[in-house]
Amino acid sequence: MSERTAPLAAGPLAAAQQEILKCPRCGQCRAYCPVFGELRDESSVARARIALAKALLEGRATADADARRCLSECTLCLACTANCPSGVAVEQVVLAARAELAQRLGVGTVERVVLGLLAKRDDLLPLLTFLGSSLQRLPFAKLPDDSGLRLRFPLGGLERRVLPALARRPFLAGSGPVVGQGERGTVAYFVGCFDNYVDVKTGRAVVGVLTHNGFAVALPQDQGCCGMPLLANGLRDTALPRLRRNVDALLGAGAGTMIAACASCGSALRHLYAPTFTAVGDGEYAEKAARLAEHVRDLAEFLAEAGIRRPERELGLRLTFHDPCHLVRGQGVKAQPRELLRSLPGVEFSEMAESDRCCGGAGTFSFSHYELARRINDRKVDNIEATGAAVVATECPGCKLQLNDGLVRRGLPQRARQVAELLAAAHGIDV
Repeated sequence: MSERTAPLAAGPLAAAQQEILKCPRCGQCRAYCPVFGELRDESSVARARIALAKALLEGRATADADARRCLSECTLCLACTANCPSGVAVEQVVLAARAELAQRLGVGTVERVVLGLLAKRDDLLPLLTFLGSSLQRLPFAKLPDDSGLRLRFPLGGLERRVLPALARRPFLAGSGPVVGQGERGTVAYFVGCFDNYVDVKTGRAVVGVLTHNGFAVALPQDQGCCGMPLLANGLRDTALPRLRRNVDALLGAGAGTMIAACASCGSALRHLYAPTFTAVGDGEYAEKAARLAEHVRDLAEFLAEAGIRRPERELGLRLTFHDPCHLVRGQGVKAQPRELLRSLPGVEFSEMAESDRCCGGAGTFSFSHYELARRINDRKVDNIEATGAAVVATECPGCKLQLNDGLVRRGLPQRARQVAELLAAAHGIDV
């Protein structure tokens, strides 16, 4: 019996056995899966992925390209988990199965290099980002309305993507360890890769809004990638050192609350770290991660609960809100961003249909499955357009990128902005 078909007595997938056995294969997940909604293929739904995981676990299926395709066509949007009558944590099964396949099959050269850089972002990414920001005028063409950049060269489908400009200097490189006086206390800010290396203005908006509202902001310099892109692509062993480093950096910040303005980062810190450490038998860091998770809050969640100073600047905007999957289902945060947005002067809020349906971004998914991600996003763009809103607010930089890509591609004037950007504008904070 080959390694690709041998039963798994141990390993990533074996740790998810209890979740696999919960699935009754009822098929209710079909009604909620955005991928199945587009492909209408039984292999593209949660019960098929769980059946595949079970067959791999028992040695009845081969770890091959078909298995990888089945498991890769999942956005990890948590819709199946949230609506499963048997309470199956589908994302745990998918992540474990991807880790198993990565061990058995390896990963492609491009994925290994790119994702490896995220794991070592403190060493090489600042230099590569600087070089990329200096050279990006060559392969990119500026789009109007500050909407991003578009590749001139055909690079694996990316020539059609609307991509943001890279920052010449990482956000953390221009910040001290603590910002602000903090008459209302000190919070730690987990910046995340996107706002550190690409959208530094949003990072500045987060800090500006928090300090304007009376909080000192600790910026642990040893923080790095949250590890979600690595875990989502099966590179669990590569992610573990980064996860441990983040746990130590945040717990050592001396803050009572850890703020994330990226839904995926916040969801990972709250709900993915501890189970990952448990799965590999690292009890020490499982305990530390569980302790950390108790203090992690989304930015909008935290500010809605703490209360903000009344903004003085009228925005004069009609807004709608897109719920990131890892915010509404991953963290249970739904009302708070809307509460904040409705409180801003000169804002008319218009709720969109299917506001919590996946936009197709899903981190690296929108790059590896661009056409499928585009089809999922088209439905979201339709719903945004129907609101008549000028701006769609969200709480995830990945969603913002995906939404703006769809809006520009459709030729629509609407743009996606993060909650922190709108709060900063209403407070008159220059970022």
